[in-house]
Amino acid sequence: MKNGASRPQVFCAGFNGDRAEAAEALGKIKDPRAFDVLVAALNDPTPVVRVDAARALVKLDDPRAVTHLLPLLNQECNYTRNAAMSVLAEFDDPQVAPALIKAADHPDEDTRRWALLNLAKVNGPGVLDKLIAALADESRHSEACVALARRNEKQIPKLIQARLPPRDATKAIQSIRRIRNNIKQEQLRQQRHSRTP
Repeated sequence: MKNGASRPQVFCAGFNGDRAEAAEALGKIKDPRAFDVLVAALNDPTPVVRVDAARALVKLDDPRAVTHLLPLLNQECNYTRNAAMSVLAEFDDPQVAPALIKAADHPDEDTRRWALLNLAKVNGPGVLDKLIAALADESRHSEACVALARRNEKQIPKLIQARLPPRDATKAIQSIRRIRNNIKQEQLRQQRHSRTP
């Protein structure tokens, strides 16, 4: 960085929105040279800039980003934490599943729910166990059902039956099937809508 600046020039001046737009633009151009600039923007004092930088990093499709994104899960700002979880879930990296599993036990309820929803997108040891265990927690039951429905894996009903009391298992499986049907119907509507001139 020139002149000992703590942040790249593109992020130094202007309104927070300008810095956020700069981060977004760098993601859109998908130039790998933007990587270091976007990583530096993850430390911006403004949450929207950090979030746009994180979203831009996923567009660069550089696996090195995961190491820089993981610390965002420890931010005080739940907007930043939740966005980081969504971005991390886009990477096929073995560090992501354990980080999201840990976030599913975060003290902030919104963060716990967001972690469960993003576990729908990742694979790794303990993911299904965490989602099934969350079914028993009334405050996280809905998100766990949605995540399991999105995973659409055939063994899920059997795993639920093996780990939950029969009445709770039946209720969860019915909810997951209902959600899956809603997801399929929405996908069909979107397909029909995209075909319509």
